[in-house]
Amino acid sequence: MNKLIILLLFSSILFAQKTYKKTYFDNGKLKTEGWLNSNLKTDYWVFYYSNGTIKEKGFFTADKKTKYWYSYFDNGQIESEGFYKNGLKQGFWKQYQTNKKLLKEGFWSNDKPSGYWKFYHENGRLEKDGVFTSGVFSGYWKSYHPNGQLKALQYYQNGLKHNYSKTFHNNGKLAQEGVFNNGNESDYWKFYYRNGILKKEGTFINGKQNEYWIFYKENEIKESEGRLNNNKKTGWWLFYDDMGKINHKCQLKNNQKEGYCLMYKSEKLTSASKYEAGIKIKEWTDLTSFKKENNLNDLRN
Repeated sequence: MNKLIILLLFSSILFAQKTYKKTYFDNGKLKTEGWLNSNLKTDYWVFYYSNGTIKEKGFFTADKKTKYWYSYFDNGQIESEGFYKNGLKQGFWKQYQTNKKLLKEGFWSNDKPSGYWKFYHENGRLEKDGVFTSGVFSGYWKSYHPNGQLKALQYYQNGLKHNYSKTFHNNGKLAQEGVFNNGNESDYWKFYYRNGILKKEGTFINGKQNEYWIFYKENEIKESEGRLNNNKKTGWWLFYDDMGKINHKCQLKNNQKEGYCLMYKSEKLTSASKYEAGIKIKEWTDLTSFKKENNLNDLRN
């Protein structure tokens, strides 16, 4: 008899610890509802937006999300669904766009993307796919334009772009090609117009344009060429007319004219000017007067 009384008391204490809890927004709408056990969320819970639609729902164990969960946009449309284990995303998940099409899908491990994933454009076509390792991009990834054409083929190492890369225009023509080193463009690169014609070519160092670069017009004729230092033009630069003949050449510093500019017509020198910080300070139209005021060796710098 005593054992029965003790068992009943013990059971009543345990039962008393589990209570159903509701909270409300200031507008009186239900905010949350679910079970508490020793003041910890347990079993099934529902969370709401202030407009009364469900925000998310699923199970808890000792205040940690577990089993299958759903989340929703404030219009009631599903936003994501997948498993939790000990409060962390685990296993296969899907996330949706507001137009009801998939946004992305793939696997989670301890709250980090892991394994094969797919991402989608707004029109439902595949945007990119590849593998995550410990939450970062890993190995080869492919990305696609909204029309389904291949956009890029890229290798990742420790979450950073690495090795040889190709990017394509949405008409299938090559857009650019070159090497990445730990996430930065490196070494020699080429860029192309949509018609496949070379647009520019030159060297990157740590993600910035350096050394000698050549730029082309869409009809394959040279537009300009010269040296770059951390993306800025420096030293002598040559600029060409629509026939591919030198129109003028200038000394530049940080993308501004700094020094001399020589103007040409039909490949013949017609005038010379001097600039400081991009502002013209003097111009000469004959060689004799130029020699009187300037040192020709300055043209070699």
